[in-house]
Amino acid sequence: VPGKAKNVIFVFLEGGPSAQDTFDYKPEMNRLNGTPPPAEQRYERALGLLGSPFPFKQHGKSGLWVSSLFDKLATAHADDLAVINSLHHGNNDHNTATIQMHTGEPRLVRPCVGSWVTYGLGAETQDLPAFVAIAPILKYYRSYTAGFMPDVYSATPLAPAVGDRRGLPIADAASPRLGSAAQRKQIDLVQAMNRDYAAAHPDDSRLDAVIESFERGFAMQTSVPDVVDLSREDKATLDLYGLGAGGKGGDIAARLLLARRLVGKGVRFVEVNYGNWDHHSNLADGLTKMCGPLDAALTALFTDLKQRGMFNDTVVMVGGEFGRTSAAENVNGSKPDAARGRDHNGKGFTYLLAGGGAKGGQRYGATDDLGFAAVKDKASPFDLYATLLALLGLDPHKLTYRYAGRDYTLPDVHGQVIKPIVG
Repeated sequence: VPGKAKNVIFVFLEGGPSAQDTFDYKPEMNRLNGTPPPAEQRYERALGLLGSPFPFKQHGKSGLWVSSLFDKLATAHADDLAVINSLHHGNNDHNTATIQMHTGEPRLVRPCVGSWVTYGLGAETQDLPAFVAIAPILKYYRSYTAGFMPDVYSATPLAPAVGDRRGLPIADAASPRLGSAAQRKQIDLVQAMNRDYAAAHPDDSRLDAVIESFERGFAMQTSVPDVVDLSREDKATLDLYGLGAGGKGGDIAARLLLARRLVGKGVRFVEVNYGNWDHHSNLADGLTKMCGPLDAALTALFTDLKQRGMFNDTVVMVGGEFGRTSAAENVNGSKPDAARGRDHNGKGFTYLLAGGGAKGGQRYGATDDLGFAAVKDKASPFDLYATLLALLGLDPHKLTYRYAGRDYTLPDVHGQVIKPIVG
C-alpha cells in the first residue's frame, strides 16, 4: 500500500451541504431553472428546478470548477483538491445518514472511521488521546464510538469553545481538590484494584480501556491546557486564521487551528464538526453565511499545513451526511425563488480529499446533468473509507477486527480504493 500519511482531519458538515452550489457544476440545472423536474426527481414538496445563485469558474492548472462560495480555497489550493462528485448511499434521514457516513452501516453498531484509523495506526503520543472529536453532536454519539471494539478507540470529545487553564474544553480534565502528587497516589491505588479485577475478568475489554483512560487522563492534565490554548500561536498564524485582533475567523477557524495543533502533537484522527447545513429554505443566504467562514478557514488550514511541512502527512476530508435535491422545496407555502431551498438527497453528493498524498486537481465521478444522482464512477462510503486507509498506508481489506465469529473491515466486502486519488 503506497500511502504514507500519518493523521486525518475530518471536517464534517452536519446537515448536508448542497454540492450543486459548491463543487458540482451543473449548467444544465441553471438553464432549466423553474421548469418541472424529471419524474424520478419529484417529491412531496418539490417545485421547479432551482438553478444555483452562485457563479462557477475554473481554477488552477487543473481547471477545477468551483463556485464563488469557495473562491479563496479554489484560488489558493484548487490543484490540491480531489473532488469526489459521485458519493451515494440513498439514505435521506439525518440520523441514519450521519451514522452511515461515519461507520458505513446505518443500523448496526460498528466502529466509526476514527476508531478504525486509531486501531490500525496506534497512538503516537501517550499525553493526548489518539482520536478527538471537536464540538461533537451529542445526538449522533454513535458516530464517535468504537462500536464492538474496545472503548479505548472511541473519541475524546472537546467542547465547542476552545478553553484555557481556567476553562478546559474537556470535562473533568483537572481535579478541583487534589494536587498532582496526591492524584498520582490515588490513581496508583485505583489502578492496582483495576488490574486485579481485569486479571479475574480477561474477556471484559472495558477494564483495559478504563485503565488506559486513567493514565492518559492524568497525563492530559499537563498537555491539554497547552495544546488547546490558541494564544500560544504566533501573530502571523492567528492572523492567517482570522483569529488575531479584529479578525473574523469565528468558530470554524478556531476549531481547524486546534485540529492542526492536535495532529501536530501526535493525535491520529481529529473530527471537526461544523453545522447546520440543512437549507430547506433561504438557500442563498444560508450557504453564504456558512461557506464564507469555512472557505477562509480551510484556506488557512491548507496554507498552515504546507508551511509547517505537515500537508503530506495529513489527510483532510470534508463532507456531510448527504447532498441536496436539484428541485426547489416548498416548505411553508408559496415563497419567492430567493427564499427557497433544497431537500435531502443521498443519491449523489460530494466529498473533498486533500493532503496526505491524495492526488489533487481532479474530479472523480459524476452526477447526472442536474446533480441529483451519481451516474459515473459511483463511490460508496465504503469506497471513501478504503481510499482513506490506503492513503494512510493501511491495506483496507487486511485491517480486520474479529467480532462475533467474523473478521470485520472498515470498507466491508464492498469498498474499493479509488485508485486515481491514491495513485
